[in-house]
Amino acid sequence: MTALIERATKKEQAIARQNLPSVSRLAASFARREEPVDIEVSDHELVQLKLPAKVFRLLKSILSMMAEGKAFSLIPEDSELSTQQAADMLNVSRPFLVKLLEAGEIPFKKVGSHRRILMEDFITYSRIMEAQREKALQELAKQAQELDMGY
Repeated sequence: MTALIERATKKEQAIARQNLPSVSRLAASFARREEPVDIEVSDHELVQLKLPAKVFRLLKSILSMMAEGKAFSLIPEDSELSTQQAADMLNVSRPFLVKLLEAGEIPFKKVGSHRRILMEDFITYSRIMEAQREKALQELAKQAQELDMGY
């Protein structure tokens, strides 16, 4: 199951921006919580829900994207990506991604002549790259301070 959420309207963006700080605070306060969270929702009737605390992190991400007017997808971790989908998500060309695959940077399997990447492996690679970028950025900032470059 993949859920595609279309671009938010201006009204929806405003509502998302308005509620994002509250949801962000809740997500932060429930970050390490393992017990479910009790919430109440009212429309025509009061509905009481017991939700996993992790839901608030997801809700924060959804509201953040909606506030920016972005369309987005929810993709299960056990899904498979084509090379074009993975390249698009990494913001690189498909040939560059294929080179990463062939170099063993990201695990993949072949279905006929097509390469498929498990979403779980893609996420792992993305997190490793993000950590390396953050480390390099910290090193550059440290060097700039040591050289008194005004940063």
